[in-house]
Amino acid sequence: MGNLGDVIYAQGFLDMEPRSIKELFEEGIVSLALLPEKNDFLLTEEGKELRRKLVHEKRVDRFHSLGARDKLQYLALDRLDDLDGYTVPLTAHDYGAKTPLMWNSLYEQVGINIRNFMVVASPENLGRVTRVFKQDEKYLGGGMAAGLKEEILPYLDEVIPADLKAVNIGLKDAADNETCQVQCCGRIIDELFWLRYADFIEENPLRTREVIVKICCDCGGELGISL
Repeated sequence: MGNLGDVIYAQGFLDMEPRSIKELFEEGIVSLALLPEKNDFLLTEEGKELRRKLVHEKRVDRFHSLGARDKLQYLALDRLDDLDGYTVPLTAHDYGAKTPLMWNSLYEQVGINIRNFMVVASPENLGRVTRVFKQDEKYLGGGMAAGLKEEILPYLDEVIPADLKAVNIGLKDAADNETCQVQCCGRIIDELFWLRYADFIEENPLRTREVIVKICCDCGGELGISL
């Protein structure tokens, strides 16, 4: 058993751990992806201009190589405070994913005060990232992109079904605030799906994640055919 000094040191270490997605950005543990369309909600005007320049030059790596403090000048993290929630796809490298474009277009169309923003994270930081996801009350879930679908498994509280070897979607269980993983069926969660269920979403905003899990995992094949 450690002595009192060890206990105090350990407690101090925990106190310094990030506890929100905003703090993950501030400490440079995650970096906003620049290549996906409609992923610029957190960028300042200067940040948007830098994004356009780096995307045109195909040098977004320059942004990700900046120190945390240097990146912050291009981010408007206070905008997170005005949201009701956010979905956060994780990727090991920046690429032109359509996820933010799809989800943010949908959120705007149905009038939900939620944003989707993809972030880049190193596999070695997944433990810290998932701990923050559990603590951040506004985090609702998000996708796992290339480079993290298998690596994320050791940090999950539950995998459904239990024998999955890779995961696509992460959800926070509202009942116990724990992070669960659900393997959804391909790409059937798209705009047509959401528009068809828009009325339900507006009437039951807190139950939306339940609908995703039930429809995609219980009858995803039938839904995919119907769409």
